[in-house]
Amino acid sequence: MHSLGEFGVTLMVAGSIPGSTRAASLAIYEMLQAGRDGEALAFVAVMSAVAIASLVLVARLTEPRVG
Repeated sequence: MHSLGEFGVTLMVAGSIPGSTRAASLAIYEMLQAGRDGEALAFVAVMSAVAIASLVLVARLTEPRVG
């Protein structure tokens, strides 16, 4: 439920100013509302891949070196 609250706050406070700002969650929401499910799925897949790659990179860079 926490993530739904954060989405609501983003929707109300940050919003989406055309040509200026756009939160990823709002972009996905707008794509789904417009019936562009394929684009939304691709966007989520790319964002997930970037997040996982970032986590792996940070884990490798911060692991203790032996020897």
